[in-house]
Amino acid sequence: MARTRSGQDLINDAYRRSDNESATDRHPRTDVLRYVNQGCAELYDLLVEARGPSFFRSSSPWSFSTTASTTLYTSSFPAAFYRLISIRVSDGQVSEPLFQFTPTEEPELRTVGVSAYFPSHYELRPNGVCLLPEHSAGKTVTVEYVPSFTDLTDSSSSYFDGINGWEEYAVCFAARCMATKDEEWELQRSLDADMARLKERIKKLAPKRDAYQPRRVSDVRGPRLRGSWRLYGR
Repeated sequence: MARTRSGQDLINDAYRRSDNESATDRHPRTDVLRYVNQGCAELYDLLVEARGPSFFRSSSPWSFSTTASTTLYTSSFPAAFYRLISIRVSDGQVSEPLFQFTPTEEPELRTVGVSAYFPSHYELRPNGVCLLPEHSAGKTVTVEYVPSFTDLTDSSSSYFDGINGWEEYAVCFAARCMATKDEEWELQRSLDADMARLKERIKKLAPKRDAYQPRRVSDVRGPRLRGSWRLYGR
């Protein structure tokens, strides 16, 4: 069962942690909320790194259909897109993964006259994705991604999932911001130490590869680059 805490609770905890419950004039709740959200965003990065992006994948992947003579797709690009997990393409019967192309591969993939049934490679852009080589219309592309952290509000109904009490990191972060403003250097050092201990605990969440299990070998060039997409070209 998740251990959720509200934005309101985290703000109150930060005040107590820094001994500032009666200092709301010097440290307005709006400021402390901003500190809490900065701490939660940093904690979110730590958890994504430790648990792996797939653990935090969006429940609604970005999907779109390919169109002829098009390589750049931006329509309906999710505003909450933060980190890519994978891209796959399907015609309803066959589904294949796409592989990231490099600058040295792009010229060949853009060669005039080359087209493919499926695209084979992608490049992520700030507001969309480029798929190469040129390809047939009507294929479904599915982009799995990690959504960005959503800011909390100063409310009892705005929740952060601390999973196992990890929200304490955001509390310490916000308390540290207040300690810095108050020039409470001893408290700041104490909070730094607490955050460092929490970071070490979070890092231990990372799965360990079974030493007796052989490492899987994959050909990252992709099936199309190995030659099959040329069947549809010049």
